[in-house]
Amino acid sequence: MTTFARPRNPLELAVLLPYQLGYHPGPSVVPVVMQESRFGMLQRHDLPDDPHDGLAVARHALSVAVREGATSIMLIAFEDDARESAPLVEALVAAADEVAVEVGLQLVVRDGHGHLTGQRGPTIVRPLPPPEDVPAVAPFVHAGVYPLPSRDHLIRGALPARDEHRAAAVAAAGRTSGAPDDKAVTQVWGRVLDPSAGALAVADLTDDELHLPGHVGARRRLARRAPRPSCAPAPSRGQPSPPPTSPGPATPAPGAPGQRGWTRPAVGTRDDLMAVRLRLRGADATGAPGADPLAPDHHGTPRVVDR
Repeated sequence: MTTFARPRNPLELAVLLPYQLGYHPGPSVVPVVMQESRFGMLQRHDLPDDPHDGLAVARHALSVAVREGATSIMLIAFEDDARESAPLVEALVAAADEVAVEVGLQLVVRDGHGHLTGQRGPTIVRPLPPPEDVPAVAPFVHAGVYPLPSRDHLIRGALPARDEHRAAAVAAAGRTSGAPDDKAVTQVWGRVLDPSAGALAVADLTDDELHLPGHVGARRRLARRAPRPSCAPAPSRGQPSPPPTSPGPATPAPGAPGQRGWTRPAVGTRDDLMAVRLRLRGADATGAPGADPLAPDHHGTPRVVDR
């Protein structure tokens, strides 16, 4: 679902940001990418402990903004103490100047007030309006979106708690078990990637099994044994390329395995990967060999087979 919101001024934008981010930003700086007169992406950056780290953070932020087509940016800083966001804001302004991106306005939110700094004139201080007085918040409330107290609350709700004791046990199993057997690694990966409803949960694997998917040596050996896509050899120098062939009359494609008309290709022969996929998917979706899932229907529109 896409929620459209149109704040009427920078103070309303500051009230709206927690609803867009999903949480109250806390001490941080939020660059708002502008694409002409439209709002683009949002970034949120923690205030660095070392002010000298701010320029590296700012340059990365501006490189992303330029990639997103920024014509200008707005900087909205949230702070608890006066001027604690100033080093990062100044670094962002300098980085924007390096890539010729205009900084439209700077707003500092502190103690429920917005401190608005423009390119000219003194700083203007105004209280932030309550969310119920900001029309742009209404679509989020209607959609059941309410900001969490902090980013940490969002992370704790999205990620399971880390089991340090289990992690240590799995690491110990990896140190004591030696080089794993490729067959065992394949079996464990099969259980990890099992999409069936009755699949074993990853947490139910033993410690000796759980360390196998991350073993670097086993992954490399399996990757070397994986089949490589084959390509037709290019004509040698001086040898003319084969003339283009015109498409002939359509012929029915052979069926899928287990159906009439299907024969196993001889060892060493090659077939076009896309043709095989279309042939098998068409037979599986329609029950008839040779049915093309992308062929137009009687309305002239492509059929889409949802697998």
